[in-house]
This record gives sequence, C-alpha cells and structure tokens, in this order.
Amino acid sequence: MPELFEKFYLTVFLPALFAVLFGLTPPVTGQSEYDVVAGNFLKYLNSDKKVISTQLIEANRLTLTLSKVPIAYLASLEDGGYILISASKSLTPIKAYSLVSDFETLPEAYKEFLFSEMEYNIRALTSKSRTTQGTASGEAKERWDFLLTFGTRRTTLSYTPDTHLLTTRWNQGIPFNKFLPEIDGQKVLAGCVNVAMAQIMTYHRYPQRGNGVAVYDWNDQRLKAVLFRPYHWENMPDILDGIQAEYMEDEVALLIRDIGVVNHTAFSLDNSGAAINSNALIENFGYSNTLASMDNQDTTSFFETLKTEIDAERPVLLSFPGHMTVADGYSSDQTGRKVHVNMGWGGHYDDYYFLDDTVQAGDYIFDPAQGLTIYYNIKPCSGPDCSLNLESEDSITGLEIGGKFDYEKDADRYDVYLKGETTIAGNRGYQNQAFYVSIYDSSHSMLVSSADPISKNLPPGRYTIRLSLYGETGGFYPYDDEHTEYTVSIVTEEMTDAEKEAIDASLDVAPVIHTSLRDILLNSSNTEPHKILIDARDENGDPLDIAVINTNRDAVETALAENILTLTPVADAEGTASRVIVTAAANNKSTEKAFVVMVSDEDIGFGKEFVLQGVFENQDDFNTHKVILDGQCTITGYNGYSNQAFYSSVMHTDENFIVLPADSDINYTFTTLTYLLGASLKQNPGGTGSYYPYESGVNDRYRLTICCPDADDSTESIAGILGIHLTGTSIQQYTLNVSKSGPGHGDVVSFPAGINCGSCCSGLFYQGTQVVIVATPDAGCVFSGWSGCECSGTDTCSVTMDAEKNVVATFSLLGDVHEDGIINLSDAILTLQIGCR
Repeated sequence: MPELFEKFYLTVFLPALFAVLFGLTPPVTGQSEYDVVAGNFLKYLNSDKKVISTQLIEANRLTLTLSKVPIAYLASLEDGGYILISASKSLTPIKAYSLVSDFETLPEAYKEFLFSEMEYNIRALTSKSRTTQGTASGEAKERWDFLLTFGTRRTTLSYTPDTHLLTTRWNQGIPFNKFLPEIDGQKVLAGCVNVAMAQIMTYHRYPQRGNGVAVYDWNDQRLKAVLFRPYHWENMPDILDGIQAEYMEDEVALLIRDIGVVNHTAFSLDNSGAAINSNALIENFGYSNTLASMDNQDTTSFFETLKTEIDAERPVLLSFPGHMTVADGYSSDQTGRKVHVNMGWGGHYDDYYFLDDTVQAGDYIFDPAQGLTIYYNIKPCSGPDCSLNLESEDSITGLEIGGKFDYEKDADRYDVYLKGETTIAGNRGYQNQAFYVSIYDSSHSMLVSSADPISKNLPPGRYTIRLSLYGETGGFYPYDDEHTEYTVSIVTEEMTDAEKEAIDASLDVAPVIHTSLRDILLNSSNTEPHKILIDARDENGDPLDIAVINTNRDAVETALAENILTLTPVADAEGTASRVIVTAAANNKSTEKAFVVMVSDEDIGFGKEFVLQGVFENQDDFNTHKVILDGQCTITGYNGYSNQAFYSSVMHTDENFIVLPADSDINYTFTTLTYLLGASLKQNPGGTGSYYPYESGVNDRYRLTICCPDADDSTESIAGILGIHLTGTSIQQYTLNVSKSGPGHGDVVSFPAGINCGSCCSGLFYQGTQVVIVATPDAGCVFSGWSGCECSGTDTCSVTMDAEKNVVATFSLLGDVHEDGIINLSDAILTLQIGCR
C-alpha cells in the first residue's frame, strides 16, 4: 500500500495572509479528482467527516515576474478540519490534514518558507534529473491511483462471521524489539500489551502524527519517546519474516518502542509487563475519549459488547490473566461465544476460542473464570470525542486557573513558571479537592500527582500542570455533571521577565536524528535502490524540515520522500564514493549526521555490528555472504526458532573453511580480511550428515548478526581494503552574511537554520544549499526590501550557496513616507495627498 501523506507539512501555514500572498481562488464547483482524493482519504482514515468545499491555491512568490502556478487544493471539512492536497500528481497527494481544527486556526510558524517550498517543488519538477524524477513520480502515481480508486474498493461497514479483522501477525522478538533497551547484551521482549496496542493502531492506520513526550525510568535508565512525529502506516508490513526492507522493519519497531515507553513497560528478557495507558491513547495518539473497559462478570453483557464492537469493525483489546491479546472476529457458532483471538505471537495460535471455557494456546492455558477484560471503543477520534487541551471554558490568569472537565477522561494542561516554595490547591465544589493535580518538569518527568493540595520546593523553571479526574498512577473520581467546573490556586515565588526568557531559551533545544547512519557499500548492479528510514524528531513539537546533501552525484543519486532516504548507485560508478549529509531543522535550530556511500560491483558487509539476511531455496541450498571481519567477532544466526535451526560457517574467499558449519554462535578472532559467511540447512553442505528439514515458506528465511566490537570500520580503512576512491566525499561550505539597515527594526531568519538576526547574522551553509531568508518587522516598523546578492524587493529572499553571499535587509518606521528616520507632520500630509490621488 503506498504512502499517502508527507511528513513535514502538518500545522505550519499562515491563515491571515494566505489569500493575499498566495492567491486563494473561489471554491471549485463540480466534482474534481481532488474532491475524490479528499473523500477517499477520509474513507481511508475510517472517518465519517464530509468535504464541504475545495479551493485552489496559486502562487508566484519565488519570482513575481512569472505567472502564478497551482500549488495545492484546500478541502474544508464539515464541523472543522481540512485536507491540503498537492496540485501535481508528481508529488505525494496529501500534504497535511486535520480532522479537528480548521485551516484558518493553524499557527503562523514557517509560513513563508513552507509555501515557498511548495511552489519550489512544483516549479522544480521540470528541472529534476530524469532518474530522480522518474522514481519520485512513480511513487507518487501509486499514491494518487490508490486514493482515486480507494472508494470503489472500500467495502461497506459490515463484518462477516468466521473472518477476522487484523491482517498483522506481529511478535515480541526480533525485529520488533530492535530499538528497545538491552539486558546483558540481549534485546528485551517488546511485551504483549505493546504488540496488541500496536496491531490495533496499525489496523486503524491512526494517528497520522503523535503528540507530546513520554518519559519514565527503567533499570537505572531514562527512557524517552518524542511523539511529535508522523506514523507511516503504509510502510508497516503485516508480517516481518526477513524478506522486507530494513526501513519497513524500522517503522514497525519504532512504533512499538513509542508505545512501550508510553505504557511505562517493565521490560525483561522473558516477560515485559505493562498496563494499557488509556490516557496516552487518547491524549498522545488521538483516539476517542469514549474508550472504555469491561470485565466478564456479566457474561451476557461481555459477549454482547464484544460482538457489537466487531460488527462495527473495531478490534478490541482482550486481556487474559497474564496476557494481552486482540479479539478481532467471531464464529458463526450458535453460542456467540467463540471469538477469534490474535495472540501477538507472530501468528502462532491465532484461532477461534470459546471465551467461556478454558483456552489452551500451545503450552499456555488461560482460565476465563480468573477474569477477562476488554478495552473497547478504540477508534480514531472525530470532533467532539477528541481530546483537546484547554477548551473554551479553560483559562489561566496569572497563577489562578479556572476550567471545566468536559467529559470523564478530560485532562487539561497548563504551562506555568514556578520557583521555590510552591503550593497548588484545587476545588470543584466538594469538601475535598476531588481531582488530580500532576506536576511535570521541563524534561517531561512527573514530579508529583495528588488529589490533595501540593506543597513542594521547586527550582526555577517552566512546568506543566495537568488536571484530570484520573490519576497518573491509578485511582479516579467519578464524573459528575453537577461538579464539572474547577479552580486551582498557585502560590510561588515571583519570577522576573529576564528569568523567564532565560528559561525559555534553555528549553528550545535542537531536533535529534536518532537513525544510526553508518558508512555503507552499494552494489551498482542491484536494480533496487537502498532505502533508509530517517528518524528525526523535535522535542518542542516544532515543524521539522529534513534535507539531504550529496557531495558526488556521479557516484550515487539521493532522494528524500517523507522520512525515507533513497540511495541509487550510478551505473558504472564502481570504486567511487560520496558523502551524504542529513540535516534536520526546527525553529531555527538544526542538527546533522553524515555518512559515506561507497559503490562496488558486489555486496560486501562490514562494520562493528551488521546484519545479513537470506532465504533457503531448497534442502541443499548453501548461501554465502562476502564480509570484512576484524578482530574478535560473534556471529549469531536466527530463523524464527528458539535455537539456531540452521548451520553457519566462515571460509576464506577460496572457499576453504576457517570455522566449520555449526548450529550455534560463532566466536572467533579474525585477521582483517575479506571472508565468506556460509548458511545452510545441512551440516555438511552437498553431502550427508545432520540437517534441519526444509519446508518452503516455514522459517526458510534467516538472518546473521555479526558483532565485531573492536573492528576498524573507519571510512579510510574500508575504502583501502575495497579499493574505493574517496575524492568525491569532500564538500565546501560558504558563508551567508545578512546585515540590517534603516531606522526600523526587525528579525531575519533562514531556512535551513543558520541565520537569526539579531543573535546571529551570518551562517555557514553547504555548497548547493538553497537558503530561504524571511524578514519580519517589529511593531511600528515595516520591511522595505532586500539588497545585495540576487535578492531584491520585499518578497522572500532565496539564495543558492555557490559562493560567499552578502544580503542587506532594510527596515523603516511605519508611516515614515520621506524615509528620513523621522515621523512628523510632513509625512502625514504627504500620506493624505497620496491617498487623495
């Protein structure tokens, strides 16, 4: 299934000046393809929202002398919400959307840059290289075709007995636990709760983007998940059995890690326990606040609820004693109590079970008499059942908070500056406080959660106060229609404006690129490009822009679509290399990572730790993988069983064995050379002896994990062994200088980050980078225009860094018609004269 939306265009547009700057045309009449795409995208999201109007957006901001070009279509939704659709079928169809907020309510951040970039993408289509454009256009075409035909392929909401809703068969081990912590060098299990929750979220393909930051302490480690990031459900396969691309495995493993941190999982090697954090499912992931739970004490109600949910095509979380699963179907059996259960064990023992009788799944026995629990109404929120922070009745004035709990699980968050001895007390009309107050520090760690007044000595900082009927660590107060309003009074030491500004500045951190970008070797004869998932996140939740710089396009072509970096070696480029630099920027702060791509005419693995994968085609298959090994190495095999159910070996390149085939870990010290790793189902490939039986499609895929912790995997060493020339990996940086002139005042910032006048009016940018500079006048001032370099006029300034550049931004006083730095009667008279002409 193709990707349907782009990562970096969610809530970043300017409502007030939109029509003036970019040309918002009247609503489109009649049903266009864009209406079809918008409607089918809503069906794809399982939303009952309706499109009420579609408007075309045109722009010529980059070059005013050119005619305006269509850049997007804006679809407005009934009862709030919007969908922004690309005007070109060569680009990903869905740029941004919300099922809750109208387009006009979006923040102004990055307005100039992002709309200019949208126009730039449209105009750049004709100038892209044929190979890159063909790849991008092909991927975009799949997404357009998918949405244009989705409505005709989508069935009505009607469940058929003897079927099951989930198609995923996910598990807790490799590779689902790839990004989880380790104990004694081994990855912990993902945990049944997290896998079950992940499978339901994948079924709904929701959310498009998470919200917030989750933090907790485990095993003397601080685990954090920044949830301000998109989820690309189309890149999450139903099965991970070794044949899928690594970027797809990573997409699933990152989702499971996020959920694991959100649920504060007690990770272990044999049983990672957790409880469903329903607050997070609602607040962080945007699911309906009608989510509820029920046990099986009333069996009639229990099974009726199960059936009702499945009939509505909503899988439910089903908790056996000690194990969380997903109930996603039922049998046509007359009892109505035979339910299909996805066990979360990679498809093993997924079956129909009578839930009013003992359930046996392999060696595991579950007794319903000990209690079953279901979590139901798990569905994407839409409109009134969405968790919105600070509704219209909620406000803070100084240190006094007043608000209202709009529904049972409503949670309101307020940011406040606190210092020293602090007391916080609440009231909602009872003798006691009767709701929970939680305090979070700037690192998102919960300091205290209490239903009683709080008294605490706090270091100066910006804190988040969370108010809810439900406690963060358990316990709740029932929702009462007569007592929904609350007040909270805060007493703390006074903080100066300078202290607050210093705190704010310290909290505005740069984004982080989590992806480990190691040097790689590409085989120029491979027809499939190599894809890498770029996991970049911004803890402040600011809109994120990712860019890629390639130092040698004669060695490799690069393309970035959503969060996927595609690398395609150039034909006949063997022996060459390029340095690829990935940058992530948000709110004028940036970070970068770089790696070297080498091109050869064969596949060769190398590094301190790397993974090789393969498939056994038959009983006698003997696969070899060329690798560079250095020093003490451990080679571990896995093909789905608890033991290594195949044989691995090591040979010289002349195929003489160094380590004979064995069905256990290989531990050996190697001289730095190129070797062949062998994998076979027979201990004696091509001969007789012990063997593991071959069965097509049943654990016939394997992986070899190679760990050589002391290996010299430096770029120079590997290139020397392979005869790779590194001359194409160098890159030039140039300085962009921006100065401000005139009697007025204002700020100038750049995208990518680097320029921020006043604090910094010069920055280094890599050769070839297109830098967009935006000027914003202070109150009472006006931006008069650019001078120097290729910029002029008052529009956004776009500079291509192919040398050192100098740009001047001129600001004038508002009303200074004579432009002499003084506003007087003469200016007023001239203004009136101009106005009368």
